[in-house]
Amino acid sequence: MASADTSRTVTHKPALALFAGLGSAWVFVLVTLGAFTTSIGAGMAFPDWPLSNGSINPDGWLSDISKFAEHSHRLTGAVMGLITVGLVVWLWRREAREWLRHLALWALGIVLLQGIIGGKRVLLHSIEVPGFHMSLGEMLRIPHGILAQVYVCLLIAVAVACTRQWIEHGAPLGTAVRRTGVVCCALLLGGLGCSRDAGAAAAAKPGEERHAIRGEILKIDAARKVLIVQHEEIKGYMPAMTMEFLVSDGDLALAKAGQRIRAEMVPSKDGDFRLEKIWPDDRTTEAAAVAAGALQLRQDTHTRGKAAYREVGEPVPDFALYDQTGKVVQMSRFRGKQLLVNFIFTRCPVATMCPAATAKFMAVQKLARAAGVKNLELVSITLDPAYDTPGVLKDYADQRGIDTANFSFLTGPETAIKDLLAQFGVIAEFKGDLLQHTLTTLLVNEGGKIAHRADGSVWDPADFVAKMNK
Repeated sequence: MASADTSRTVTHKPALALFAGLGSAWVFVLVTLGAFTTSIGAGMAFPDWPLSNGSINPDGWLSDISKFAEHSHRLTGAVMGLITVGLVVWLWRREAREWLRHLALWALGIVLLQGIIGGKRVLLHSIEVPGFHMSLGEMLRIPHGILAQVYVCLLIAVAVACTRQWIEHGAPLGTAVRRTGVVCCALLLGGLGCSRDAGAAAAAKPGEERHAIRGEILKIDAARKVLIVQHEEIKGYMPAMTMEFLVSDGDLALAKAGQRIRAEMVPSKDGDFRLEKIWPDDRTTEAAAVAAGALQLRQDTHTRGKAAYREVGEPVPDFALYDQTGKVVQMSRFRGKQLLVNFIFTRCPVATMCPAATAKFMAVQKLARAAGVKNLELVSITLDPAYDTPGVLKDYADQRGIDTANFSFLTGPETAIKDLLAQFGVIAEFKGDLLQHTLTTLLVNEGGKIAHRADGSVWDPADFVAKMNK
């Protein structure tokens, strides 16, 4: 112990100072990559942890921007952890200032905790938290972001304390501590502010008045785009009664007399009432089938755990969703057929994303027919089930003149969609009102196994058709 104590000094150590300085510089690379990963919604580019798709060098991470961002962040974080371990060992062996050694230990504890939180952010992504518009994994972004800024401050403090100017010229400790404290407080408040805004944006609702409603369609007035519905009591607002409701073209086309529905009622200043977000009532047999499919899919994702992501060659999972006609569609319907699958949402504003993906599916449909592919089905699954109801999907298909003979648009429970995203390796996260997401296109063979996969929007319809069995 004596020899260890005598080896500890307060003198300037150039090599240690350089190492601490490099560590405080490297942390900005790590934070920048983390910010970039979050800004493009790539936090779930890989559904497993600590490896990425089971590998330290996963396929496609150098060509897909989302995978590159997330995997680079993970690799940089691992290097940062090793740097911090080296810094702690070096200081513990050579540095006499006890407070500085303890400061480095705190930095090591935080970087290890950050790794665990980052991993749990991925592994707990699909677990919903009642009453919140974020999953448990998404909520972990808040402490992850705050601790990152604390860690930056600690590393900078260690690096400054190792400099020649601090040691030999006696920097005024009180002023330095106050300045460091101000910087830390500013960063922490900034982190809390960002986290608060993200949560508020995710939970934001339109300013208009809305009420959940359940009832039975009694009559359809197509000329006036009106449904006559006998609805149940809307507690605190309206007793049970029969009323007329305006609806969209898509909802009007799907409506049937005697059908039980749930929806949102939107009163207007003109005294009219409109129904939006129309779904089959939860108590119908169709809704029961979809709910059972969602539960089975949830259990399957949970059972697979870290191996939830399905590689090329694996079978696609069973599911039960609604199509654009309101019918329940199960994976069994596509057995014995070739299936092309992607994920889009109808409100996507970026021309090179969902609109381009839909256009390419339409091109595949035409090329496949010309090539004599007779057993092809195309399926686009929504990324935004809260908005994309069967009626909205029907409007989307009709407005684009899409031939739905073998082209279906699917929607359903949010939990089912999230589980499919996890199993197919697709990222989708709301940032305020903007849904940031990746694009993935899958070709499934007649046996129900993934035969080919293309990530991103740069793929050629002719290439997919060439891979199909004629």
